[in-house]
Amino acid sequence: MDNANSHPDYLKLKNINLVFLPPNTTSMLQPLDQEGYRELLLRHVLSEISSCKSSQELVKSVSGLDAISWTTSALKKVEPGCVLKCFKKAGFFTSEVVTDSTTEENENELADLVANLDSNFTVEQYVDIDDDLSIEEENLPVSNFIHRDTTEALDPFRG
Repeated sequence: MDNANSHPDYLKLKNINLVFLPPNTTSMLQPLDQEGYRELLLRHVLSEISSCKSSQELVKSVSGLDAISWTTSALKKVEPGCVLKCFKKAGFFTSEVVTDSTTEENENELADLVANLDSNFTVEQYVDIDDDLSIEEENLPVSNFIHRDTTEALDPFRG
């Protein structure tokens, strides 16, 4: 963890070993601070500075949505190798290299299953089979699904 005031150094946890980064190293060790987030924040501050009457007003000009958008944008710019290097610099690197063999195993298993079917479909076609379906209910609140599912479940019991 970095040494931000919001990260208390007095926590003593049983199953978690908290390690704090050395002081003044956040910008060097944390990819989001190195990449675009800080740049986007500074651009916003510079664009708003002339229209704000106080530093408090300037701080309030940054919305939660702005922060989420900037974080997303910055994360897209961070390469996996950068994250690995940051952990290595911070001393969290082990000599073991973890690979994502699970995905490869799942793909091989899927390929074997498809090969045993009497069909002309490829693995990619099976994976993409529902891509063209329109899913309009994606953005509805969960309560709508619960109500609909409950209503459908009770239909057989209604006269």
